[in-house]
Amino acid sequence: MSTAIREETIDVESGRLCIRRKGNGKPVLFLHGAQGMNVWPTYLDRLAEKVEVIAPDLPGFGRSPSGDSVSSVPDVARVMLDAIDLLKLDKVHVVGHCIGGWVALELGVRSTKLASLTLINAAGIHVDGVKKGDFFIASPEEFPELMFGDAKLGKSCFDAEGTAEFETIVFLNRLMAAKLAWSPRLFDPVLKKWLRRIKVPAQLIWGENNRVLPKEYGEGMAKMLAAAISVIPGAGHFVQIEKPDACAEKTLSFIAG
Repeated sequence: MSTAIREETIDVESGRLCIRRKGNGKPVLFLHGAQGMNVWPTYLDRLAEKVEVIAPDLPGFGRSPSGDSVSSVPDVARVMLDAIDLLKLDKVHVVGHCIGGWVALELGVRSTKLASLTLINAAGIHVDGVKKGDFFIASPEEFPELMFGDAKLGKSCFDAEGTAEFETIVFLNRLMAAKLAWSPRLFDPVLKKWLRRIKVPAQLIWGENNRVLPKEYGEGMAKMLAAAISVIPGAGHFVQIEKPDACAEKTLSFIAG
């Protein structure tokens, strides 16, 4: 069994797509959120004990350029559809966090090559009367408390990614996230009309203390998809970082089922 992270690149419409893989078994495509994925998280290590995790830097994030053709979440989904074909993935389980969950929804309404969707604190819809937390305008001091249930853990995670090694990448990640989700904030007004086209099983995993997308967003999305939702106590928007074992157990049991 492979325990090392394997890196590769493929050429897609937007340019070079950088991909990391770990593990063996059923293919699981992990789509990161608005902050990118500079550090490989424990959650993906847990998944890789049972499945093969395939984790691209989405166009415009990390080491993957966006090109001129990518300016919206549906554009990102179009690139990922090409990537699924190039990687010869069929019946792939897709897991997406935040904006990555939104991309996963866009894939679900367009593709017949998916096996399931696991949506972790996913963006993409709006719930009237429920205010979002705005990480685009949060100060560095506010950011850990906004994103994590445990602000001290959040600060340590962001400090690790705030080193000189990641400085440029962090800036580019924020720039691309704003390009994709600045207005309207973190949703597409027409997406909910298309969710009926998602035919694969779906589950939602939500942080109980998610201050970016409160759990009413998860409950609304679950109702639209006729899907189950697991609310993880004590966790915030980065629930998979705060509670990696619980998230991995929910993900793997759903995939196995």
